[in-house]
Amino acid sequence: MKPYRQSRFFTYFLPLALTLLIVTSCGKRVLTDQTVNFDNARWGYFEPAIFQADVDDTDNPYSVCLTLHYDTNKLQYTTIPVIVRFYIDSSEMHSFNATLRLKDRSGKRRGDIIDNRCIVTDTIDRCRIYNQEGQYTYRIIQFTSKYEIFGVESLRMRIAAL
Repeated sequence: MKPYRQSRFFTYFLPLALTLLIVTSCGKRVLTDQTVNFDNARWGYFEPAIFQADVDDTDNPYSVCLTLHYDTNKLQYTTIPVIVRFYIDSSEMHSFNATLRLKDRSGKRRGDIIDNRCIVTDTIDRCRIYNQEGQYTYRIIQFTSKYEIFGVESLRMRIAAL
């Protein structure tokens, strides 16, 4: 009798439990997914793209990604250096430099290209662990040698759990 019950357990209950576990754990927790559109497809020097994120989890790591939408006819850069500044509740500030890579080492454009529009995503912080809860404000500033960059239509920030 006992072997029959064990086989029913492995046949019915265990696959059901594993399926339930997989389905409920697939969704990544997203802190923010916002887009800033630039007027006239122009991102000015020291013109910040500002994003907000409400953080209530200080235990788990998060990935911070930027997605750039741009016109390939107007923007010819290989990379765009950016300064990332973030504040907790408008007081404490942290800062780091990052680079948005538009082309790979061979000079080929990265991302998805449809007509003359390109969408490229770069992870600028792979394992961010927030040390306190609260509202974080991110300010992304392009730091090229030009006064403004033409062809940048929008910048999207997505912060999701790893």
